[in-house]
Amino acid sequence: MKINLYLNPNPPLNGDVLIDRWGRKYFMKNEPFLEVEFINFPKGEYEVEFLYPFANLKKIEIKSSRESIYFLDKRFGDPSISQIKLKLKGKNIEKEFDIGVKVYKITGKIKRFNKRIFPVYLWAAREKLMKYEIIAKVKENDTFTIYYPEGRKLRLFIADTTYGKSSLETWIYADELKGDIKVNPFVGGNFEFYEIKVWYHDEMWNVFFIPAIVDSIYPPDLNKEDIKLWINDFSVKIKSFTPHRLYFYSHEKNKGKYYPAYLLTGIIEKLKDELEYPIIIRLFISSNKKNLKGEGWYICF
Repeated sequence: MKINLYLNPNPPLNGDVLIDRWGRKYFMKNEPFLEVEFINFPKGEYEVEFLYPFANLKKIEIKSSRESIYFLDKRFGDPSISQIKLKLKGKNIEKEFDIGVKVYKITGKIKRFNKRIFPVYLWAAREKLMKYEIIAKVKENDTFTIYYPEGRKLRLFIADTTYGKSSLETWIYADELKGDIKVNPFVGGNFEFYEIKVWYHDEMWNVFFIPAIVDSIYPPDLNKEDIKLWINDFSVKIKSFTPHRLYFYSHEKNKGKYYPAYLLTGIIEKLKDELEYPIIIRLFISSNKKNLKGEGWYICF
């Protein structure tokens, strides 16, 4: 049996509704919360009593071997919280847990491909929609701060209110944050670098992505001249740029289809061990000929 804790100390927010090209709605709302993940606990009813940093009591029900319960409380809106002490009572268990918790800070300033649209939102999206999400709003001077819990894969969606109409999101990915980061992303482009993956092998950087554009199911064919890539501000010399096909299957429609993807391989003037961490990978496209503008990021620790 194990308990994992994930803190969302970002301030309360009741923002816009973003609608994608298929009509799905995403509510830009946030409430400070603590996600308590119970792993391999017996199913049944429990009483959770928070002892530190403040007192609270709640009855819950664990229904699976891996169950997340969300505790909403404005007092969790404090990024300095570093320790949680709680008591768990169930039919066959009564135990106190003293668990460390940590969040990292992502800061920066928004840049734009198009005219200035406000507001801009940052949404730490998971692989599927969750009951409660981690969402923040960019300030009026275009600066932002969003806190993200240690131990979770980062998939940070950034978009303004033209999302799904004339623009798509910018993504920032990381397998896991191990420190604060600062980035200055562009928004408002019509091109999306989706599901970016990065690995380093034999002194070469390999970058995989799935392309998308706002006004068509399939994007135009790309070549290496369309893409620019930087690693810690070092320009990457792209040696190989190969198209691939991914098969997506829809259980709802009981059918699938192929979709384009790309793998590029390149080098920079420094080896990986010579770079400062975090290593920040930035993908960029701005093609007037193909009318494509977009950006994507990947962070390595």
